Amino acid sequence: MFNSSTSVVRRRMPVVKVFLESNPQTQYSFTVPESKDWMEFLQKCAVKLSFKVASVVEMSLIENNLDSEENIKLTNLETEENMKRMKHGNVIRITCRAVSDSESSDYEKEKITKLSSDEEMREIKRFDVFCRVNHLRGNAQKAKNRLIKSVKRQAWKLLSVSDGYANFSNDAGQVLGIKKEIFGEITLPNELRLKDLQNKLICIILCHGGEFAACIFKGGQDVRHKTFSRYVVRKKQGGRQGARDQKAGSAGGWLRNFQEKKLNEEIIALFKTWTEDLNKCERIFIHAPGAINKKTIFAPESYFKTDDPRVLPVGITTHKPKFAEVKRVHHYYSTATLLE
Repeated sequence: MFNSSTSVVRRRMPVVKVFLESNPQTQYSFTVPESKDWMEFLQKCAVKLSFKVASVVEMSLIENNLDSEENIKLTNLETEENMKRMKHGNVIRITCRAVSDSESSDYEKEKITKLSSDEEMREIKRFDVFCRVNHLRGNAQKAKNRLIKSVKRQAWKLLSVSDGYANFSNDAGQVLGIKKEIFGEITLPNELRLKDLQNKLICIILCHGGEFAACIFKGGQDVRHKTFSRYVVRKKQGGRQGARDQKAGSAGGWLRNFQEKKLNEEIIALFKTWTEDLNKCERIFIHAPGAINKKTIFAPESYFKTDDPRVLPVGITTHKPKFAEVKRVHHYYSTATLLE
């Protein structure tokens, strides 16, 4: 039996309780950030407790029992440069200044942005350019349908390109922002109507860890989709079998090598059956990290070539390749903004 005189200590960040002075009945527990930075901590609290960081006027450490108001002792935390002295179980009270009705209504809006030097505030609404609303319910679905109908009726002219969005404007001064990656053309269209995008073919491919998922979308509908899963990673140990010596040292190693070959053959065969639809795709998003996955997707006998101008990497963090994850990526790229 292996013995070691060295003890391993697992360090955990302290967890503190936080509440607002205006609402002491509602408390939440927060983990102190590793950076021990107050601003990072307050930003985390602001999301849960619904307050503005800029409105905080005081933070106090409550050192006695909250149940007895007479024995409560408050220590002002303004002199503390960071959270290094915070201990597990500490209770922090945050005091915020009162906000006006116009400021409090900001929490109900999806996003607010400044557009001019006089700090004019305009609302940004988000919707799916392929008009998908089935994931919504009740009033939210009705509101999104009304928004989409109003956008459909408008003719949009190219205004600018910024922050990954192609911005289009109409005669009413509204600005429609669509992620420029979904446009397959080298140059963006000068004029656009929402119906022009409904037949756009986009392919999304995710491949890593022995998992493969791909789908071809026509507008908001999936035309073709397929998933594969093969045992190529040793359980609890990690590491792809294909990255090791091809000579298997065990029955499990032989099985993983066999599964690597089968996965490669299945993917190449799938691309061949999809050739006709892939030829029509205007944009193809591929996430295949690592040398093995890239070698599979861009193999000499594969449909895809590294110099294909339609191919782009997936621009967001992805999880286990499944059909649901592919749809999530497609939803990300099809989300547009309307600046009113």
